[in-house]
Amino acid sequence: MKSKLTLKLVGVTAVVVCTVTFVFAFGYVGNSKVRVIREHGLRVPSSASHFVCKGGAWFPFLDRVADSTFEMGLSELGSFTNQLRLKTPDAISAAFASPDDGRLATYYCESPTGDFLFVSLWRMDDSRVRVRLFTDWN
Repeated sequence: MKSKLTLKLVGVTAVVVCTVTFVFAFGYVGNSKVRVIREHGLRVPSSASHFVCKGGAWFPFLDRVADSTFEMGLSELGSFTNQLRLKTPDAISAAFASPDDGRLATYYCESPTGDFLFVSLWRMDDSRVRVRLFTDWN
């Protein structure tokens, strides 16, 4: 009787550990490079760090968003922005491109994973840039 209970406990523990490992490893929760790549569909430079991920992109129904920020080296900015497929500028992207908040640039792009992608860049210092990615699915 005691061995059956122990076996059940080991089985339940293994399932829980595997589930938690899966959701973090494949970027469904947490703040990680893997999550940014999965949700926004962009290559993230090797210098990227300090990831913050928000939104409910993991839920595949109805309207959902992915909102992520990270820092990266200024030297990799060109290769990062070269992968963006820009849409024609319109009133929406102009509204996000306020010169008063210190942004380097804001791009309204075609999204590899969603309906559209906003990319905003801020210069942090002589060697680092903060990047914000906002993807929406309707």
